Amino acid sequence: PELCDAAAKKQLDGYMAMPAAELKKFVEDKEAEMAKAEKDLEELLKDLQAQYEAGQKKRDDAKAAIKEAGLGMMKADAAHKKS
Repeated sequence: PELCDAAAKKQLDGYMAMPAAELKKFVEDKEAEMAKAEKDLEELLKDLQAQYEAGQKKRDDAKAAIKEAGLGMMKADAAHKKS
């Protein structure tokens, strides 16, 4: 406590004044909050990955449809008409 600033000392004094069972419960609650934050981030990342993959598939499907609609032949004809 001697090396702490006033705010940290006040916080530490509050923890030191708590009964052991109450402090243990407080620690467990804060650890649960941290675990939830990690889990929430993991779920967000999974959702973003799924959105990204869906976007890639949509793009790839659109490109394939354009090519199947004759893009290659259109380009070849356009190049032939330039000559």
